[in-house]
Amino acid sequence: MNITVEKIISRARDHYVDQFLSLVSHQMDQHEDGAAEVKLKLADDSAVFKQLYCADFLHGDPPQVVEFQVKNIEDIEPVAGTIGRCFVSVEQVIWGNVILRHDVDGFSGSNLSDWFSYWFDPTDERQEPGYGVSNIIHSVSIEHRLICVDFGTAVSQALWELLDLLEVAGANDIRINSSPA
Repeated sequence: MNITVEKIISRARDHYVDQFLSLVSHQMDQHEDGAAEVKLKLADDSAVFKQLYCADFLHGDPPQVVEFQVKNIEDIEPVAGTIGRCFVSVEQVIWGNVILRHDVDGFSGSNLSDWFSYWFDPTDERQEPGYGVSNIIHSVSIEHRLICVDFGTAVSQALWELLDLLEVAGANDIRINSSPA
């Protein structure tokens, strides 16, 4: 991939995590009973992949979810590169709301299962005690030729691996964009 694309992805992730840590610090000051990156099982009819979702911050009884929205989003010039034989273009990256449009018919949850298990880490196997963030994705939704990911605090490798999965599945064209929530 073009180094410019790599820098854009890395900066988007770092920008998100810096602000996320500020939110967590602020919320912890206000809510001693709170916790960051709390994994939840949603109702069976939820469109979220495997009905697993990571709340940004949870506090109170009954529990209240605090959702984080990144601020001061950097405008970028659209850039493009390749992964294998696949053309990849990047128009905007908001780490908590990445939209990947692709041209693979039949790409489904079975294609994502191992990737999701590693990057969502449902049993906290990769969690390091005392580390500031969990390095996990917060949610995934899949539609026909569309994947929406809240990459949460996951490192940029999570996105690169997802792009590799799409390329292996036969993608010739992937467009990365984000929309403000």
